[in-house]
Amino acid sequence: MSFKTPNSEGTLVKLMNTIDSTVNYEAFSEKTVGNITYGRRQTGDTNVVSYVIRRNGKDFLIMGIPEDEESHEMILQSAKF
Repeated sequence: MSFKTPNSEGTLVKLMNTIDSTVNYEAFSEKTVGNITYGRRQTGDTNVVSYVIRRNGKDFLIMGIPEDEESHEMILQSAKF
């Protein structure tokens, strides 16, 4: 399941089974906000920031532009799965 905002610089939110996931979790740096621990990675050449929570056999992935980081963290904090 995935959602994307209408404009190309929007935020992509994707939930997938770990077994089907293309996420290389080891490439992410761990960060904790509130009581949520997630992986964060920023790709300099594309100016995209990615976050992932791996839990219960699922990857919850968010990708977007760094300027929207506050919004991304709000989404991460509200994730329940």
